[in-house]
Amino acid sequence: MELNKTIQHYFHQTSLQGVTVTELEQLVAQYPYIGTLQYLLLKKMKEEKSWELDKQWQKTLLHFQNPYYLHSLVQRLK
Repeated sequence: MELNKTIQHYFHQTSLQGVTVTELEQLVAQYPYIGTLQYLLLKKMKEEKSWELDKQWQKTLLHFQNPYYLHSLVQRLK
């Protein structure tokens, strides 16, 4: 999966489980224009039931042409 390659490249971890929300937030602050990082942060926040999920949802939505596609990706998350 391409997301795993992104995680390995930026964090030197094998999965998102080994990355903290704080690490993702720092990288997103450094590279706010990378939509994949925005999505990974959204995914991690949803996993951890973060209270800032709605705010990150809006930021991530800016990087997707089709909001329905993003919604379907997020709905697949457990």
